[in-house]
Amino acid sequence: MDIVETKKARFENNMISVHKKSGDIIIDITQITHIIYYKPTFLGFITAGLMQSFPGFMEVYFIREKHKRMVGVWIKYSDVLKLSKLFKEKIGPNRLDIN
Repeated sequence: MDIVETKKARFENNMISVHKKSGDIIIDITQITHIIYYKPTFLGFITAGLMQSFPGFMEVYFIREKHKRMVGVWIKYSDVLKLSKLFKEKIGPNRLDIN
């Protein structure tokens, strides 16, 4: 897998680094409970003339210090398909329409 980098996050083989104003949040794959990815909507296609791509929204749920937390990242569907198999398993094949 290549390293997938977005404006606010960096996805590597076994970790995510999310860039926030207060500092980077580094999440190991073992801390992630599940990931929800929302594909681009019809509204995204309407505003496509203003944007070059159709980003979807990815919610990453993880456990840190016995508390469940969530971070959100805007990411293109084509970049989601480039993620490693470990991340795709956390998303689930029914959410991506891929194998």
